[in-house]
Amino acid sequence: MPLHWATLSFVILFATASVALRIHINNPEVFELRCLPANALLLHATGLCPHPSFNVLSWSISAEMCMYLLTPLL
Repeated sequence: MPLHWATLSFVILFATASVALRIHINNPEVFELRCLPANALLLHATGLCPHPSFNVLSWSISAEMCMYLLTPLL
């Protein structure tokens, strides 16, 4: 989890710097702030955000976390 938060922080810093420096970002919807809580809690693979967001490659860790949370119910 700490590595995920560090990576997420780096991505947020990169997005902020890109906006400040007026650098064009392909797919700016990746940085929608409404998706940040789901990303921070590793729940972005649940569909809480309608598209890939922030650290896109962490979706697999998010899916794994969801299975950890659902296993007791199964």
